[in-house]
Amino acid sequence: MSEKKISDEIVMESAACPNGCNVGDKIILRGRDTLHSIGGDYFVVKCLACGLMRTDPRPDFNSIGKFYPENYAPYKNLSFKKSKKTGILKTIVDFIFRFNDNLLPLSPPGKLLEVGCASGVYLNDRLLDGWQVEGVEFSESAVNVAREHGMRVHHGQIKDIQLENAPYDIVVAQMVLEHLYNPVAELKEWRKLIKPGGKLVISVPNINSLDFYLFKQYWYGLQLPTHLFHFTPQTLTNVLLNSGWRVVRISHQRTLASYIGSLGIYLEQRTRFSRTGRYLKDLTASGGYLPYLIYPLSLSMAALGQTGRMTIWAEPLDD
Repeated sequence: MSEKKISDEIVMESAACPNGCNVGDKIILRGRDTLHSIGGDYFVVKCLACGLMRTDPRPDFNSIGKFYPENYAPYKNLSFKKSKKTGILKTIVDFIFRFNDNLLPLSPPGKLLEVGCASGVYLNDRLLDGWQVEGVEFSESAVNVAREHGMRVHHGQIKDIQLENAPYDIVVAQMVLEHLYNPVAELKEWRKLIKPGGKLVISVPNINSLDFYLFKQYWYGLQLPTHLFHFTPQTLTNVLLNSGWRVVRISHQRTLASYIGSLGIYLEQRTRFSRTGRYLKDLTASGGYLPYLIYPLSLSMAALGQTGRMTIWAEPLDD
């Protein structure tokens, strides 16, 4: 691993493929931080052996926090439900519009751990469903928000934490794996936390999708340099196998948020319509009514595996 200091606060490092490959890489693209405009150019490379794409070089562990400012969307104090009760209209809407973004294997509620739980909104929803929930989060400010809402959340990394409810029926990591420095090592740690018959549920951006090929360095799912890895269904399956997991199911989320965000970034960076671009980029996080209006198209694109976001269920190989 080599390092290069590009400022007094940011040190870049180069790291090998976590699958242990040693035949070299191919540069796929050069891009910039399109969310917060921090730093200069970053590169995505593709391993010539296994095909896994990664950001290289990348900010080292002591520098990466500079790229997660306080206004980073997942860390905000978002809306927490106080009750599971819903009206008839909401029940009908939820039945018709199934976005597949929070899918869990069918099982009675048990013990659930969320890795990278941010401000705890997902944990709160599962608590209302009857689950015993616990979370781990690296951002201290996000941990404080979660705790203010009564969530049991630990600050730090799993390897340094004494988890209270282990082992778990389900471990969840939503849009987290792409941020980790060594996904193979992390996934091996997560295996130790699962009960026999338990499941891992993870979601990640899917770089093998039409919106990446259309927008390239402006793809919303790229998010350089905080996204350290860029997965396809096949490369994620390989990473899971190398970590001791077998894939049970791959679902493509029924949302075109990635396309909307990518269009917003492109308009903001490359055209005179920067204000429209920023609006679309912000809309990707907030959603509003747009996901419902374009649901038929989202449903069709999900069937083709082309929405840019996927959810994977996996189980330990030795089960």
